[in-house]
Amino acid sequence: MESITLRPATKDDAEFIRENLCFLAETEGRPGAAKITAERIHEVLFGDNPPATCQIVMDAAQSIGHVWYFFTVPTFSGVPVLFLEDIVIRPEYRSRGAGACVMELLTQIARDAGCDRMFWHVVSNNDAAIRFYERLGASRVEGVETYWMSLDSV
Repeated sequence: MESITLRPATKDDAEFIRENLCFLAETEGRPGAAKITAERIHEVLFGDNPPATCQIVMDAAQSIGHVWYFFTVPTFSGVPVLFLEDIVIRPEYRSRGAGACVMELLTQIARDAGCDRMFWHVVSNNDAAIRFYERLGASRVEGVETYWMSLDSV
């Protein structure tokens, strides 16, 4: 799939992104987890000082997925990293090279931003994604557990 490109998401893409997120949650065995609305996507991506970037994955003129990412700076290195929140490719375009093309494009975005790495999480039962990332040469972070805490519980 040599025609894979990324284009910045627009407000008109909000429903497409929301549908992709619902599909992703279903794929990961977490149906109903994607509670974000198109209106909230507008606020997050297109409000003042947006905390994340979303780009639409294109195969020629066809929207086939999206990537959602942001930059952060680990304190130990002080060097920026790209944190990939989501990469979603529609099922009919999977296993055809689109994901690898997208990761190449993201690598260039990260390099252009002065990053030396990219990070992401993978749901432990998503065997296809794990195999995909390992084929790309990604390394699993050993000895690190991920926690989260609702601010309502504090």
